[in-house]
Amino acid sequence: MKNLLDGSKTYKKTMNAFKLRYPIILIHGTAAGDSSLFWGRIPKTFKKNNISFFYGKTDGWGTVANNAQMLKRNLSDLAEKTGVTKFNLIAHSKGGIDARYFISTLKGHQMVASLSTLSTPHLGTPIADYLMEKHLSGDSVTKKLIQRISFLFGGQSPAAIELIRRGKT
Repeated sequence: MKNLLDGSKTYKKTMNAFKLRYPIILIHGTAAGDSSLFWGRIPKTFKKNNISFFYGKTDGWGTVANNAQMLKRNLSDLAEKTGVTKFNLIAHSKGGIDARYFISTLKGHQMVASLSTLSTPHLGTPIADYLMEKHLSGDSVTKKLIQRISFLFGGQSPAAIELIRRGKT
């Protein structure tokens, strides 16, 4: 069987014939942003093959609840502008947790046709356990450093410590 990602005629024919019923929403995780820098060649491939997609426009340092609210607002705006009633969500890392919260808690299931998650820590992450136990209690230097780094990397409403606390296993 020929690899469809090798640039062959079979791949090109398959991608050109590929049509989704609903557009894709790309939702990034912690410390990331809505750009090709984060998503690599995915947006370029979607554009090249006329696959309708949008970015989730969430905050790389926002809490799950805040990002889910942002997602709800952004998808509602997109639905109003485009007339689309549902979306296919593709979420990376914490973006998957944000999307699940949106779907289950904010009635997002009415707007979501599918959710695919990539490297999402559905059961928490050991690094959060370690940081909370060893370095983020009280008024630690590490706690202040993490908060400063979150601002430096462009968080709209950085809540880095809350992210780590919620990411425990």
